[in-house]
Amino acid sequence: MQTGLPFNFSNRLILSLTVVCVYSFYCLQLFAGQDQPKRVLIEQGKSRAKIQLSHAPSALESKAAAEIQRCVRESTGATLPIISAPETTQEYIIKLDVQDARSGESSEQFSVFTTEFSTEISGGSPLAVFYGACAFLEEVLGVRWYLPGTLGEIIPKHDTIVVPHIERHESPDFPMRWVGNGTWMLRNRQNHCKEGFWIYPGIYHTQNAVLPHDVYFSKNPEYFALINGNRSRNPGCKLCYSNPNTVREVAKNLGKMLDQHPEIDLLSLSPTDRQMWCECKECRAMDEQDAPNDQSKSRRSLLFYNAVAAELRKTHPDAQLLLGAYDVYNWPPRDTSIKIDPMLSVIICHYEDYCMAHSVADTTCPKNRQYQKIIKSWQNLGCQVYFYEYYWKTNWLDLPWPIVHSVSVDIPWYKKNGCQGVYTQYNEDCIWSQFPVHYVAARLLWDVDMDVNETLERMYADLFGKAATDMKAYYSLMEKQMATCGKHFPGRGATFGPHIFTDEVRKALRMNLNGAVQKNDDSRVAQRLHKVQISLEYVERLMSYLKLKQMALNAQNGETALKIAKQALDCGEALREEIRSNREKWGGVVSKDVVGRQLYLSKELAKWRNTVRKRWPAIVD
Repeated sequence: MQTGLPFNFSNRLILSLTVVCVYSFYCLQLFAGQDQPKRVLIEQGKSRAKIQLSHAPSALESKAAAEIQRCVRESTGATLPIISAPETTQEYIIKLDVQDARSGESSEQFSVFTTEFSTEISGGSPLAVFYGACAFLEEVLGVRWYLPGTLGEIIPKHDTIVVPHIERHESPDFPMRWVGNGTWMLRNRQNHCKEGFWIYPGIYHTQNAVLPHDVYFSKNPEYFALINGNRSRNPGCKLCYSNPNTVREVAKNLGKMLDQHPEIDLLSLSPTDRQMWCECKECRAMDEQDAPNDQSKSRRSLLFYNAVAAELRKTHPDAQLLLGAYDVYNWPPRDTSIKIDPMLSVIICHYEDYCMAHSVADTTCPKNRQYQKIIKSWQNLGCQVYFYEYYWKTNWLDLPWPIVHSVSVDIPWYKKNGCQGVYTQYNEDCIWSQFPVHYVAARLLWDVDMDVNETLERMYADLFGKAATDMKAYYSLMEKQMATCGKHFPGRGATFGPHIFTDEVRKALRMNLNGAVQKNDDSRVAQRLHKVQISLEYVERLMSYLKLKQMALNAQNGETALKIAKQALDCGEALREEIRSNREKWGGVVSKDVVGRQLYLSKELAKWRNTVRKRWPAIVD
């Protein structure tokens, strides 16, 4: 017996169901295809994209492309091809393009913008394109450059890289950002380079480059300082500021520099470093009588700068000069009748008489209250102000320099108060002891609104992995001790180091570091922790020397004092010789400079040897 539906109805039903299933399958495939990522750079270790440069790229554009290629290869093992012209391709394209900055915009402004088929990285200059490329790597791959060298670089591993939606437009908060050197500096959006903010022929102590002593002295000794009745043959001497021919020759040479390099932003005209000032009657007449030491040469200096600016304006009316404010010419002159030429800007040194342990904005710090007054005094003259900072201090003897708590307040304060830029002294040869101040400073100079705490948290996690909590405690302890030790100081490790690295602080630092080492299971992190261990070893050994030295000076018994003095001398000289000879161990932690014949630790040891020779001659040959 036949049961069920009639045959013709059944056929129609089957046909309808088939159509519905096929259509549904098609729609599912279509929708699934729409959900699949379009911006694939790397898929399971295979390249799915290309990097496109302009037809005739600059060196920095090529460097930007190479940086993207290198970091992607380090992350995934796959290489993105670099092409120089558009291609008909199904692959994703990363385009690098220089576009002229619009009126009023910084040439260092960059944009990173994604579409379904490409990432557009553009900027107002090749340098801006390089910044954009680095920003792209930070956002897409999680790349970071915390310290120079591969050990300070973070490139997370990926099998597949899919570009998220990005619409990023950034410009710098300061025109001049001079933290660090080389590629590390560029990766962190600094512009200490010819393509960026170019100060020529250098940041400071440049007068001998403008009017070279070895070129001019034989024919024109009158251009140089009169000292003890004679024109000085020492190339470290100052110029004779009162001589109108000196003014004309300086202006002529500055003009030649501009003719050769019209892209110069500021011409630097700061004196040599030594206190060898001209004593001729005319120069001394330019000084203010009874001026305090840090203002004693300010009037003659500003009169000279104004005269050079007036002369240079005759041939180069758009030139801009950078004068220095430092030491005996740190303040503007008291003579308010002297105005500053509009061609002049000033770079003020946050040097020996002020404080790095506290923020410039800290009104409870007497030294920095004075520094604020200097800043306002120059600004009241109407000139642009830049700052010469000491995020590496020569006289701190390459001890760790925990001043992030100061810098994180200083840089936003500088921006708020009209500063145009910051330069800092820097030495890569001891960067693991100075860490992390340079990284934080560099990022703040680009963006003063950066969340410093968030940046530090990520940095500890990236660099130290499972040991991050202990290393955060390690660095935070040093910062707290520096800020709360009750001293106001600019550096001077032999004097103030013992107030920071007390016995109790060093004990706690050792506990933090030992905890970090025990928790770590990563070979790369172990290398970083080893650098920190060497830095702490240096702290321990230098503090031991300084403690022994003080014990010898305080000892009441002559025989005991002599014995301890000898121990101190042996301790300090053994450390110096080891740093000098074993660079494999100490490189990157304590610089060669610190043990130079006439520098820093060597100078400190020489002073102690002289003290010992006078007090206890029996133990010194």
